[in-house]
Amino acid sequence: MHMPSLLLVAVGLCSLTSACHSKKFDQERSIRVEGIVQVFPGGYGSGSIRIASGDCYDLALPKGVLRKSRQWEMKNVAITGYVIVRPLSDGAAWFDIYDRRIEAGGCSSKVIYVESIAINE
Repeated sequence: MHMPSLLLVAVGLCSLTSACHSKKFDQERSIRVEGIVQVFPGGYGSGSIRIASGDCYDLALPKGVLRKSRQWEMKNVAITGYVIVRPLSDGAAWFDIYDRRIEAGGCSSKVIYVESIAINE
C-alpha cells in the first residue's frame, strides 16, 4: 500500500545525491599527455594540465593527488587516463565523472579522468 510513496521518496533522495548522476560517457578514449599541471584543491577539487602545443585539459584527479596538491602544483608531469567530453552544463556548478566531482567551468571542453600521474625528471 505504501510502496508508491516509498518509491517517490527514494527517487527524490536519489536526485539529491551525486551517485545518481553517474553515467557512462560514450566519448571516452585513452590518452597520455605531458605538461605543467595546476591543482585546485578547494571547491570540488580538480585541476588542469597545459601541454607543449598550448592545449589545455581539465583534470578529474584522484583524492590522493588532491590531498598532496603542493607536491604536484606547477610541476611537469606525465598523465594517463581517459579523455571525456565535458557534459553540457544545465547551470549546475559541478558534475560527476564516475567517482570524482569537478566544477563545471574550466579551460577546455575535454576532461581527463586521471588514472596515473608522475613527475617528469
